[in-house]
Amino acid sequence: LRTDYCKDMLLNPRNATETQCSELKINVDPLEPVKLYRGTFCTASCRWWFSTIKDRPCPCKYPMSNWVNVGQAEKGAKDDCEGGGVFVNDGAFRFIITDDLQVMAGSTAACLSLFRKLGIDDGNEVEERTLEFGEQEVMLHFWHTNAHHRGAVSVI
Repeated sequence: LRTDYCKDMLLNPRNATETQCSELKINVDPLEPVKLYRGTFCTASCRWWFSTIKDRPCPCKYPMSNWVNVGQAEKGAKDDCEGGGVFVNDGAFRFIITDDLQVMAGSTAACLSLFRKLGIDDGNEVEERTLEFGEQEVMLHFWHTNAHHRGAVSVI
């Protein structure tokens, strides 16, 4: 536990589907309502960065200590998505890239579907590995895969 923020996240985990769970007739995941915080002196580049942890530093280095109404945060997120552009901040979304460069959500259902597709029935056969690729490695693999499957010339 390197920081208090890490400790707080581990001791007080949030459910990614808590909004949907709170709307069920039976409360299957009773949590107190989420509280969002943002920085006091945030610049325009990070005005819509929020944290569930009070005083966590914003990318512009100011502590996120101002409580924000969740409705206001949702409105800001919708405003940022208008015009057809949606960007995911680093680390905010997990995804899987298969060896044939298929991209899918990093969900349990997607993993199980991929395992079935590969003929893996026993979870003990799976080995976890974390690999880091730079742009050059991805492009080299992309060109190698396309040359093998579709011919030497492809349009990106």
